[in-house]
Formats: sequence, C-alpha cells, structure tokens
Amino acid sequence: MADLPTTEEAEQEVLKVFDKFGVRPDEMLMLRSLLASWNHNRFRMQDLQDALQSLADSGAIYVKENSPSGSFFLTKEGYARIPSRAPASASIPSASIPAAITISGHNARININSTDNSVNVIQVNETVLDDVISALASLPDQPGREVAVAAAKDLKTHAGKPSFAGKYKDFMSSVSDHVSIISAIAPYLGALAHML
Repeated sequence: MADLPTTEEAEQEVLKVFDKFGVRPDEMLMLRSLLASWNHNRFRMQDLQDALQSLADSGAIYVKENSPSGSFFLTKEGYARIPSRAPASASIPSASIPAAITISGHNARININSTDNSVNVIQVNETVLDDVISALASLPDQPGREVAVAAAKDLKTHAGKPSFAGKYKDFMSSVSDHVSIISAIAPYLGALAHML
C-alpha cells in the first residue's frame, strides 16, 4: 500500500506550482491557476487546503487585503522554500543518485538513462462529465452552483472538440472561488485534465 502524502509533501507541491508560474516574493497566484496545475492523481482537495493553511501559518504565503478573491501571495520565506530554489541537502551526496526517475499519469513508463519518444494514447471515458454534472446538481442550493452546472453542461457539449480547452478554463474559473463546489468535483478533476 502506498504511503499517504504528508502535509509537507503537499506544501512542496503548492510551492512547485508557484515556481511553475514564475511567482516571486510579493507576487500573487490565483487559486484557479493552482487548481489547474494541482496533481489531482496524488493529492486530494483536502491536501491542498491543509497545505495552503500550513503555508500561511508558517509565513510562506499570505492573503492581502483588498486583493482579488482566491489570490495567494508568496513571501521571501516561501520563495526560498521552493524545491528548485532550496539548497540541496548535504547529507545526500549527488554522486549516489544515478538518474532522475519520474513516474506519473496513466500508462506511465520508467526510463533510466534513455530517451523514450513514444506517445501513449489514452481514452478517457467522457461520461465523467455526466458524473461532474450530477455531483454539482446534487449540491444544496448555494452561490455559484447554478453557474457551475451550466458551465459543466457547456463543457460537455465541447468534449472532443478543439474548443474544449477554452471551455475547461471557463469551467474552472466558474468553480474556483467556491470551496464546497471544488470539493464535490475533486474526484473528477484528474480525469477532466486528461481530456485536455
């Protein structure tokens, strides 16, 4: 059985997203950008919430008054903690690590000291959109629910079309400011991202 991710690992994942978008100290990252880049295969929405709270408690990120809803600002301390910026541990000599091994996603392969130019073609069952619509429709009446349901239905009509990516962005924008809505569709976010 695989180990459950720790809050520290989830914090590192959040900081990697800040790094991916080139965020520097006192610059902001919107929640929708964080959600779009979040590793939904390994981490759950609760892991994200715990990581954000822990990073805020430790002074790595903060929310600025009068800033847009769903925006997080990086501090100098948080910037220094970004994995690619943090100093390498002296206890692990770099010569002892023979290769970088990355395993992620569906049909992942391992390549050590070799190049793999093959492409995996994966069919994601588009009924996941029906599941997303059902999950949203089953939520109690609340702000943002009807907009999210409409955006999900619109997303479904564009499945498999070049316009899907734009509709996905619209859908994520419509749900990103509502934690209870995001929590309801969290199990489907990884499958949705694979449809891009």
